[in-house]
Amino acid sequence: AMGDTATVVGGQAEAPDSVAMSSWDRRLHRAKCAPSYLFSCFNGGECVHPAFCDCRRFNATGPRCQMVYNAGPERDSICRAWGQHHVETFDGLY
Repeated sequence: AMGDTATVVGGQAEAPDSVAMSSWDRRLHRAKCAPSYLFSCFNGGECVHPAFCDCRRFNATGPRCQMVYNAGPERDSICRAWGQHHVETFDGLY
């Protein structure tokens, strides 16, 4: 069925087209991933296979979408922290 497989592009798993997935395919897709308390994707990433996330939504990198490069004009070459577990390093990685 469409959406049952994930491909790996550039070292990251690529999610199947969620629009074209039936409700049965979505249930199978969710069953492939570990429970969220064991493994979760950051920065809007979607689990596509145990221990692999699709990070395309916010152009994140890393196996859990834990790094987002910030090239915006507000980047001022300092480290920042806000709230719980929110940190931006001087090079724009979260």
